[in-house]
Amino acid sequence: MHRSSASITRRLLVCCTLIALPASAMATACMYRGNDSSARVITQSGNVITPFPDAKSAQDCRQLRVASGSVTVYELSQDRTNVHSRIIDSGRLESDGSGAGDSSFFRQIAVVLEGMQRVKTGSSRGGEGDLVVAMLPNGRVAEPAEDLRIPLGPTADQNLASFELRVNGKSIYSQKGPAQELRLPASRLKPGTQITWKLSYGGKPYEGTFTVEPTANLENLKQRLAQESASNADPLVSQLQLASILLLEGYQWDARQILKASLAP
Repeated sequence: MHRSSASITRRLLVCCTLIALPASAMATACMYRGNDSSARVITQSGNVITPFPDAKSAQDCRQLRVASGSVTVYELSQDRTNVHSRIIDSGRLESDGSGAGDSSFFRQIAVVLEGMQRVKTGSSRGGEGDLVVAMLPNGRVAEPAEDLRIPLGPTADQNLASFELRVNGKSIYSQKGPAQELRLPASRLKPGTQITWKLSYGGKPYEGTFTVEPTANLENLKQRLAQESASNADPLVSQLQLASILLLEGYQWDARQILKASLAP
């Protein structure tokens, strides 16, 4: 008995659809941290990672496994509003099925962790403009009480040529030449202002924009979210959850400051 051509066609469509799915669609991003200095994590290629005291972020934690000690894994819910944690004593950092997969939230965590490492060791190679750009503000920024500072390393970064802030095409602040940090003066960051920054780094030009919001807007949001997570027994989970919501609301810079304070060893 021969299958109908329609049946064969349906099977081929299903097969091709499955093959076409990108590998990243099944990835589960996460953050993980060893619970003590004995923790070791191994990648599929055999590299050994020590996730203590510094946390680590990965875009696909299925490719990692715990070799010794215990590790706490942090994942984001499917709706990206809740963070949950699990302790793994051995085996893969396998998802429990409730994670959101590849998430911008964990990319922001990676930016924070890389930035913290950069402060200690400096630039490990030339042309690290992408990391510097990722550390700069975009989206919405609450009016700051102090200057915004982006550290570039323990010594003056020779890749930095210039950095400038503009409003309506007019320069309101600039710095030239190698420096240990980029600085955005709080006196220039007023609510309702849309600011464009221009960066020349490693021989390449970069540009971005952000809008300064009244401080009260962010504080009201943080207070509401703090009340919602008041029952959470894990303070780190509460802070990660707060940062994830702030990212959804467009407060990328402010979310990173919470992550930075929470993840410092």
